[in-house]
Amino acid sequence: MLFTEGKQKARLIEHFQEVLNQTEPTTELDLSNYILREQLEINMTNITYAEITRAINSLTKAPGTDEISIELLKHGKHVISS
Repeated sequence: MLFTEGKQKARLIEHFQEVLNQTEPTTELDLSNYILREQLEINMTNITYAEITRAINSLTKAPGTDEISIELLKHGKHVISS
């Protein structure tokens, strides 16, 4: 257990030195013969009010880490979508 801030910082430094200071790979990955199974189509247009409303209305779970309740989102969807 790392109880002091100094010990925590030292362990973080040690961890990232181990993770980030790796040797260069000896082989390169060749993807020239790789065949895409499926190419995903991504909609890059603006999000519409109808999409926001549909997404908010479909919420059923408890709030996440932001602790914003579903009721608040549903009540304020007209503000969120503007």
